[in-house]
Amino acid sequence: WIGQVTVTGGLVNIPITSADTGHTYLVVLGPGEEHLQHLKQKLSVVSSVPTEEQILLYGPPYKSIDSSFTRSPLIPGSKVFLYDRRLIQNESSIANSEEKFKLEAVELSNEPIQDAPIELLNAIEKIGQFQSPLLQTVSTYERQFMVALNKGQALFSNTVILKEECTRGWKEAESQKEALSAAILNLSDHMNILFTNFNDVIFSLERQNSKHQTLLDSFEFDISALGKVNLHPALIPKLTSALKSNKAPSTLLDCVPLERERSLFATCQESHQRVNSQILEAKKSIQEVARVVEELLDKYCKTNDSPLPNEREKKAIGVDEDKMELSWVISEQEKFVQILKGDYETVLNMALEQFKLAGSKDLQQSSGSWSSSSMIGLVQDFDQRFNAQAEVIPKMQKIDDKLRSILERAKAGKVEQGRILRRELREVSSLQSKIQEMQKWIAVMKLAREKKEEQFMHLEKVKKMPSSHSALVSEVVRRKAYGSLLAARATKVAEEASSLRSAEIVARDVFLRGEMVNLPPVFMEAIPSLAYMPSLFAPTVLDLDNKDLPDITQNDEGWDVNVFTKLIEEGRNAREKSGECEGEYGPQKGSLILEAGDKKPDIEMDQSFLLKNAELNYENSLLKTEILRMQSIVRRSLPDDSFRTFDKSTGTDSIERTEEATQISLAVVSGSTQTDFEAMAEKSFSEGLDGIRKAVEKWNSDHSIFNKVNKESITMNDLALEVENALKSASNKIIQVQNNVEGRIREAARGAANGRISFRNFVAGDLALFLPTTDGSDRIYLAFHMGCPHPYLARESVDEICRQMGRYPDFILGRVVMVEQLIAPEFGSNPYHVAPGKAYYLLTASSF
Repeated sequence: WIGQVTVTGGLVNIPITSADTGHTYLVVLGPGEEHLQHLKQKLSVVSSVPTEEQILLYGPPYKSIDSSFTRSPLIPGSKVFLYDRRLIQNESSIANSEEKFKLEAVELSNEPIQDAPIELLNAIEKIGQFQSPLLQTVSTYERQFMVALNKGQALFSNTVILKEECTRGWKEAESQKEALSAAILNLSDHMNILFTNFNDVIFSLERQNSKHQTLLDSFEFDISALGKVNLHPALIPKLTSALKSNKAPSTLLDCVPLERERSLFATCQESHQRVNSQILEAKKSIQEVARVVEELLDKYCKTNDSPLPNEREKKAIGVDEDKMELSWVISEQEKFVQILKGDYETVLNMALEQFKLAGSKDLQQSSGSWSSSSMIGLVQDFDQRFNAQAEVIPKMQKIDDKLRSILERAKAGKVEQGRILRRELREVSSLQSKIQEMQKWIAVMKLAREKKEEQFMHLEKVKKMPSSHSALVSEVVRRKAYGSLLAARATKVAEEASSLRSAEIVARDVFLRGEMVNLPPVFMEAIPSLAYMPSLFAPTVLDLDNKDLPDITQNDEGWDVNVFTKLIEEGRNAREKSGECEGEYGPQKGSLILEAGDKKPDIEMDQSFLLKNAELNYENSLLKTEILRMQSIVRRSLPDDSFRTFDKSTGTDSIERTEEATQISLAVVSGSTQTDFEAMAEKSFSEGLDGIRKAVEKWNSDHSIFNKVNKESITMNDLALEVENALKSASNKIIQVQNNVEGRIREAARGAANGRISFRNFVAGDLALFLPTTDGSDRIYLAFHMGCPHPYLARESVDEICRQMGRYPDFILGRVVMVEQLIAPEFGSNPYHVAPGKAYYLLTASSF
């Protein structure tokens, strides 16, 4: 995380900057010190921050240092910041920071701190006996110039110290700003992750709520619709017994525990409102957190586009001005020291020269002349020089005062930056806590969504009850037709076998009486089976499935009056008026499928006729089931991203499309709308029903088929095949249209994910990773998932893939073909050991 290459030997230097003080510590890690704990232990020694109180951020981008730490040098341009958790959690004083700055003024001595140069002392000692007041004055001037030079040097030395203090203060304050910016950027990263997770769960919850709101709005309508579905008379006695009620039910509503349904409805409504309120509160909370985070980013991490500087930029401008003034101050002080140093060196040289002259023998003999002529001029020159530099030291003192003012501002700026840092870090810590709470809320709401889906599953069942009731009636008819067909086929086979046996008995008797009597008895003893009667074939039909089925016939099935049945009825009405629909065995009004015929024709009805009748009954029941399935397809023909809502004012369903679904549909279908799709579906069905109508008309033209022996006439089997082909053609066309629209919508929505492993909301076409959960010869594979509990690979898929590979693989990468949702039973087979009543999914998949 820190460096590009891990260092296995030698020393590694890692600079770490303290956010509290702005000071940078150098932590040296030696061989064997590879872990984060080693770094923290060494850092605690130099920074006095305990390891358990250390928070380390590394970047940019700034991330918390975790167990992935490796001993390696810093990447160029990166930094490590240390945060003391104690400073974030409570208020702390900054007295220690004030003590680190040296602000006291320089004490200047009026006595020279250095002795006179040795040359000058030797010269003075040599002419000591001839000294005059003027020579003593020259010596005094040298001492005064030395005092001035010492004062200047002291002030300049203090200037250098103050410069270093200012520079350190500014640098540490800047480091504190960077540490605060790093903490805010790290907070922003956490906020972005929260936004992603939050938007995902909110989108899922709002989509679910829209669906559930539809169920809640239409509940009363769905309940009242159950009262309009009359029960078949044959069902009433069985339902009365099952309900254990003295009152016989007459409608589907009578079979529903209404109080329980309304109690479940109230529970669902309460849950729905609670989730909606939590969504609103969560949105407000995250918006508030996002607002504060954005304010911190704008304040401390972004450049100001406004021509007017903000407070932070104003302070930066003030620091820059102080830095410029500091450079000027250093230059001025250095110039003044050079002036003082030059004056002292000049005075010293001139004094040495005069003392040397005074010590010569010639001048000693004429000292009076020398004293009056040379020394007076020298003293005057010294006096002028001394007066000229009299203003230097006061100027240097003023500059020193100004420099200490700059240092005072630097100190104040660092102290203020420290206060800002602690205050904002506490705010950042509070926001981090809120983000963690929101992440926990997201995890809870994912579980709540699953529970809510289970609650509303019952309301969906109420909505689907009428169509399921129609399917039940068709199921009973089909099963009864199957039993009748099986019995008819068994009877016919038995009759054919009986006729075959009778012929065999006659042939056997002819052999025994005509040929066997001529052979010795030993042949009969050798082949005793020749004396046995031919084998008897007696098929038995175990009618266990049909024994408790109610007495419902094809004429009792109820059909929804929709556009397709209207087409047939209009055609039949027209033919009845024109007299074309006469005949005892012709199709009856209102029926989509031919009647097999329940009355016996004039000719003797044989087993062949009964078998044909049973076959047509069974085929009719299959075709009616197909029609119900196709009607269901039309009801579900809307794209998945559309929602049905119930209009209370009109009592009808209306379609509410989301903006996203509309854009996808328009992009994929190239402008086709839902009305266009329904029109294409109706056209396909109409074409299929036209074929049925032609087949019916052909049947009507030869309705007395049972009284004719004409090989060219249409048979009931032929007619059934015509009807079946017409319906299958219509079904294929509507499925083709539906696949053309929905398939391209799904392809557009999921095309980018074809090569990626899915782990939630599995649908056909997803790529899933299955891992074994058990050992042995009967392994169970579970899909890698999130938010989709208990997705297991179907047993037939496991067997097929293992057969192809010749073993149980360690993992299976498969393309999902079909997804089936099941409920774990309380009793009976439960191979996946799912808790009773819980939903689980079987995924049929092919090896990828």
